[in-house]
Amino acid sequence: MVIDWVQCESYDDAKNHSRVIYLHEWNGKPFYWGKANNSFFGGHKRKYDGLHASGRYNSGYRHWIEGCLRHGAKLYIGRLDEHERTRIDDIENYLIVTFGHVMNTRIYAVAGDLVVEHKGAIPDSIRNHMFQQHVSFKYFAYGSNMLTRRLTAVDRAPSAKATGIGYVEGRRLTFDKASRDGSGKCDAHATGNRTDRVYGVIFEVSLSEKAALEKAEGLGKGYAEERVDVVTSTGIVEVDTYIATHKDPVLRPYHWYKAITVAGAVEHMLPQGYVEWLRTFESIEDVDATRRANNEALLFVA
Repeated sequence: MVIDWVQCESYDDAKNHSRVIYLHEWNGKPFYWGKANNSFFGGHKRKYDGLHASGRYNSGYRHWIEGCLRHGAKLYIGRLDEHERTRIDDIENYLIVTFGHVMNTRIYAVAGDLVVEHKGAIPDSIRNHMFQQHVSFKYFAYGSNMLTRRLTAVDRAPSAKATGIGYVEGRRLTFDKASRDGSGKCDAHATGNRTDRVYGVIFEVSLSEKAALEKAEGLGKGYAEERVDVVTSTGIVEVDTYIATHKDPVLRPYHWYKAITVAGAVEHMLPQGYVEWLRTFESIEDVDATRRANNEALLFVA
C-alpha cells in the first residue's frame, strides 16, 4: 500500500480532501493522526467529487487549524487509492503505532499483513523515523538485558543484534539498584580498581528504538546513561550503557531476575568463572505470582 502525502498550507488547502489519512505534526513529531473516512477533511455538509458528506473539521475549526499552522505546526494529507481505502482503519492504526503520537487514544495491534510505503511530500516525522531505522547505536548490556529474548521484546529493542562480548574495567557488578518492584536490579558500580571487571554483551540497536529502551530501563528514574569503554578481543569499543543512580545495599534481586541475568551470560558464553560468580548472589522470592510467571516464561522459550 502506498500513501501519497500532500502538505497543506491552510485550512482551505485541506478541506476538500476526502477519504484520506491526515497528520497534525508539531516540531517534527506526530501530534495527532486521523482519518476522513467517507467524509471531507473540512467544511460543512455538501456534495463534491461524487461524495455527499460533512467535513471532519467543520468551518468552526478553521481558526484553530490556521493558528496552529502560523505557529509552526504542519498539516499533511495522505491520499489513498480505492482499494487502500478499505483498509483505512488498519492504516491509521499502523501509523499511530509505528511513528508515535501525542493525542491518539484508541490504539490496536497492527495488522500483520500490512506493508505501507510513502511518496510525495512525506511528513518530517516519517522521514526522520525512516532515517533512524538505518542508523544504529552500540549498547552494552550487563544485567538481564544480556538475554536476547528479553532485550528484543517489542517494548524494548526488537532490532537488537549481539555483535560481541567484553568487559568494563574499574567496575563491579552489584544487584543494588533500587527498583519500583521492591527488589534490586543490576548496576556496574564504579570502584576505581582496574582489576574489577563487569562483563557483558555489546548489541547493535536501531536508533529509532532508543527512546523505548530508555523508557524500559527507567532512564532518569533510577538509571543514567553513560559512555563506557568496553574491552573486547579485538580492541576497545566505546558504547552506551545505563548506570544506577538510586541504590540500596540491602536490596536483593528476585530469583527470576537473577536467573535471567545468568541465562544471558550463558547464552553469550561469558567467562565460566564469571558466570559461576553470578550464581553466588543471594536472591529472593517474588510474591507477585503474575509478574514472576511472566518473567520466568522468558527462561523456558524453546
